[in-house]
Amino acid sequence: MSTTFMMMNNPMDLIMNLVVDTTTNSTLTTLEGAIEKYKIDFDAASKQAIFTFKMYGDSKYYKLRMIADANHDLEELTATEYFFKTVNVLGLAINMAKSKKKSLGIKVDMENSYVYLENLDSNDGTSHKFRGWLEH
Repeated sequence: MSTTFMMMNNPMDLIMNLVVDTTTNSTLTTLEGAIEKYKIDFDAASKQAIFTFKMYGDSKYYKLRMIADANHDLEELTATEYFFKTVNVLGLAINMAKSKKKSLGIKVDMENSYVYLENLDSNDGTSHKFRGWLEH
């Protein structure tokens, strides 16, 4: 069962800087610029937040899958806690990026399956760390 939490078409005021690190091939993939369309889903069965987006001027859709906060034991969390530790944090980060007119900073470590979401609430360069990966 999947629930769509937020869906936006043409949100030209959301800029993203996404870096995908794949150290096995020593390659870095960077997506930078305006997001044309995006939506956030929550899959209750797999307890995943799914951030689907399309960059402006690109025809490809990307899916960023995030599973809870990496600093917590996943077995201890209820479905509601999974939801708030992923969808709520991601939604607040998007809202903060749009309101402060800053770039939504995301780094994906594909080798270790981590997603780092820049914390725009602080000025100390901290990030929210999730288990996750990018599909395209």
